[in-house]
Amino acid sequence: MNMDSIKKILEQTLSKARVSYESFNELAAIKQYLLGSIELIEEIQSNVAISINEKRNDVVSFVSMQDGYIIKDKPIMSVKESPSETHQVDVVDDVKLPCKITVPVAEKLSDIPKCLRWYRGDQKTPRGLYICIDENLIVQVPFPDICDIQNKTKIANCKYKTQEACAKYNKKQECLFVHIGQKYNKLSIYTRCPDRPNIGKHSSLAEDITFLNVDNLRPMLLYSLSDILIAIIWARAKNNRIVLTDLSVRRS
Repeated sequence: MNMDSIKKILEQTLSKARVSYESFNELAAIKQYLLGSIELIEEIQSNVAISINEKRNDVVSFVSMQDGYIIKDKPIMSVKESPSETHQVDVVDDVKLPCKITVPVAEKLSDIPKCLRWYRGDQKTPRGLYICIDENLIVQVPFPDICDIQNKTKIANCKYKTQEACAKYNKKQECLFVHIGQKYNKLSIYTRCPDRPNIGKHSSLAEDITFLNVDNLRPMLLYSLSDILIAIIWARAKNNRIVLTDLSVRRS
């Protein structure tokens, strides 16, 4: 199958000359062919970008962090070109920011790209769902379980750090805090979703989604997006390209 044959089949189907079970199967085959081609092109682009970066002497030097790593000197090459027009933001919701944030300009809402990407992983970075919060901050998306206010477990660090030390020095029968290597829970907050404070709990996630509506979503996004803005301001102040992974796991 090549592009000429694909074009011919699409033109014939569009003109209703071949609306049949046979044309349906042909379109399904074309769709599968194109999807496979897109994935292959994206993989080739990614490999080319990595290859170019490896050949440049001034591209990347890594600085270790306990919860991620910093890419210093030059940003890793992107396969997508940056928009030419930018805008400096220094006020959000009538609040003056401590520094100006330069962001690309979108002429239409449809020009704003999706923020999530699946990353296949590499030697330093695990595979998973990632969000590019800012050109200086890439974060692996966490999804901690929810615990309610009456059952506050695994939401704060244990002072003994490790399970071994806790078992040795802690006189309680059970430790409700987080040890190194364990996952955090997220504390439910009434104001985040008054009608269902435990929304996002893993065991009731499917039911929560059917319950959720725009009115419930607004306060949730109020908390999360304003925190993301703080993270962006912090990343701009650091002026390094930082990658954070495994946010739901205690590191130290």
